[in-house]
Amino acid sequence: MSAGRRPATPPKIPNARYLSYLGSGGFADVYLYDQQVPHREVAIKVLRRGVTEQQKLAFRAEANLMARMSSHPSVVSVHGAGETEDGRMYLIMEYCPPPHLGKLLRMRPLPVTFALEVGIQIAGAVETLHRAGIVHRDIKPSNILMTPYQHPVLTDFGIATRMGDTTQAEGFSVPWAPPEQATGEGEAAPAVDVYSLAATIYTLVAGRAPFEIVDGDNSEIAVINRVLRSPLPKTGRTDAPDELERVLATAMAKDPKQRYQSVREFATALQFIQAEQLHQRPTDMNVQGEGEEWQESSTVDEDATRQAVRTISPIDDENTRDVPRRVGRHSIEVDRGAGVVFAVDSADVASAGRRHSYYGAPIGDDELEDAPPPEASGAKRTFAAFLRKPVARFSIAAVVVLIVTLSVVYFMNRGKGETIKPSPSASETTKMDPGAEQPQGVTKLKGTVSNGRVTFTWENPDPHDGDMYLYKAPFVAGEGKVEATEKTSVTVAARPVETCITVQVRRVGVSNESKAVSACVVTSGQ
Repeated sequence: MSAGRRPATPPKIPNARYLSYLGSGGFADVYLYDQQVPHREVAIKVLRRGVTEQQKLAFRAEANLMARMSSHPSVVSVHGAGETEDGRMYLIMEYCPPPHLGKLLRMRPLPVTFALEVGIQIAGAVETLHRAGIVHRDIKPSNILMTPYQHPVLTDFGIATRMGDTTQAEGFSVPWAPPEQATGEGEAAPAVDVYSLAATIYTLVAGRAPFEIVDGDNSEIAVINRVLRSPLPKTGRTDAPDELERVLATAMAKDPKQRYQSVREFATALQFIQAEQLHQRPTDMNVQGEGEEWQESSTVDEDATRQAVRTISPIDDENTRDVPRRVGRHSIEVDRGAGVVFAVDSADVASAGRRHSYYGAPIGDDELEDAPPPEASGAKRTFAAFLRKPVARFSIAAVVVLIVTLSVVYFMNRGKGETIKPSPSASETTKMDPGAEQPQGVTKLKGTVSNGRVTFTWENPDPHDGDMYLYKAPFVAGEGKVEATEKTSVTVAARPVETCITVQVRRVGVSNESKAVSACVVTSGQ
């Protein structure tokens, strides 16, 4: 939020009750509301009073574009849009409890494995955006939120524009912007987002923006000067593979032509690092189906919000025909009953940007190096060699076969050659009432830190005999398992950065649990 400016009074939104203030952008405020039907918490972005017509056009364009992209699993979901009684436009979005990644990494650099997972998942959203002919232009840690299920989602499409647009973007974030965006030269192209996504991954790994210097001059002018003239410093992480340093340097080359020419190509190089350097199963990248072009449209209608999403296998290219591909279809519907459904050309967004403040989180003692960044071809040649390895193609299949074989041997020994009778399922032991009302979510969920442990407590607003509470206490990388308790409290070990919990009510005879309620406690000092 801009210094010295208070958020506007939250407006009355049909079918929703105001809960709290969440934050502010360039010309809009974001609030938490409790939507009544369907019952859920939602984040509502409200345009402030007194904005210009250009800013209204930009807001409408953002609403349309986010609705168009909302079916993607790595884009924040849009539930509706409308206009308040006093004429302020608003956008109803999925609520992702804080903190965003920008806040998390201020406390401590995140695991390298987590940074790569997030980068590849967000890459799927950005690649899909590019196939629709749109460039985001403001990818940065604070624009990546985490859902209650610990999945990263991209948000804030306020300065997105069509490919080829030469209008200078206003309000972009300097630490993650490429040289051509900082100077206002060149056109909107995929290479812009390739750079910003790489800079974001760099920040997740290093705990600071690429060209920020510990205890140095990190003013906007100083950072721009380094972006334009200084070589990219190393992340300073001893657990970061050398190949990651090379891939990031390629993606952040000063010359756009020397970068990866698509986000998919960049993400594939990251998948190679996961498989070859970190010995992990590469993260899937969901993108729009091959050969499906989005039709240009100036309205948000039902057909425009139903798009195919394709999962890119980690070692997939034109010469890898034996890798299976799977296509899933997702859809959303804009809530037309919420008010006005906006319709505007997305190109209008370019002329009404915003300025966001950026944070500095210096961690470590990295210094600028005089050596030039590696050539783009180096990282690409390494990955090409990876694709030619038969073991890379068939390793996953071999592991699956081994697991199946061991499972068969285990159960044969366990049953001594006899058929093992399955245990009765929950549906056989407990009669479920499909008409039973879903239990209400817990309330007053909070945590207290003591001696390296966190005790979370909550209340059941409508307790029934036999109620159980399912809880999961994950770290940001999605660790943790679902456990159950009859009590309205639980104590868990404190995590290195922050400790979170998600709680649901399970009721006897009801097939669905309550909605998930989450809470987090900062435990970086524990």
